[in-house]
Amino acid sequence: MCRAGTISMEVTCAVAETNLVVSVVNGGDEPAQNVVTEVSFLGDLHHAPSRETLDPGEALEVSFALEDRDLTGTYPAVVTVFFEDLNAYPFSSVTVHPAAFGKAHVPRIFGTLEGGRLRRKRNLTLSVRSQSTHEIAVDCRVVVAREMLAEQPEQAILLPADGVRKLEIRLENFSVLPGSTYPVYVLLEYDEAGEHFCAIASSSVDIQRALPLMSAGFWIVLLAAACGTALALWRLRAK
Repeated sequence: MCRAGTISMEVTCAVAETNLVVSVVNGGDEPAQNVVTEVSFLGDLHHAPSRETLDPGEALEVSFALEDRDLTGTYPAVVTVFFEDLNAYPFSSVTVHPAAFGKAHVPRIFGTLEGGRLRRKRNLTLSVRSQSTHEIAVDCRVVVAREMLAEQPEQAILLPADGVRKLEIRLENFSVLPGSTYPVYVLLEYDEAGEHFCAIASSSVDIQRALPLMSAGFWIVLLAAACGTALALWRLRAK
């Protein structure tokens, strides 16, 4: 019996002196083709040169120079790895890594994001709780792989003191293959007393095959049946 191979991108990211260092390992059992690493960090987008093949167990490491900035707090690095399987089918793998600068403190907010199954579209509930004694303005940013879409990727909320806010994160399956599992991240960022804070809420969705009634063929057959029934009733009344 033949078993389909897998490609699993295991990513680590850290700040070393004035460089952002990213390591990518193919943790699967199938080679990845045309591997490109993209990093979004501090408003800049960095691209590593393409790697033609990344074999199982093989690692690649890329380093990006950071501007000399006087930063304090925690900032998210979003790492996206684009690759193809042996059939040239494109995939992307996204991960989020917090990087601390200066004397970073723990954020006074935290979020939980539900997971579940995704066929075509669905909402995930995000709960954000504050442990602060005052109101906080929070920027919420949804991060998903390129094969999915977030209907509203960015939202700004006012989180009341010691309070909770709930948001609906609407996702759409753009081109994900059934049977896959993809992570979903929501970055919760705010500034306070000269420091930047970032809390990360994450979960995953299991991609399910679309139901038959969601397909175009189903509606064509249903329309034809309805037209046939209407025609039969018309002939009956005409007699």
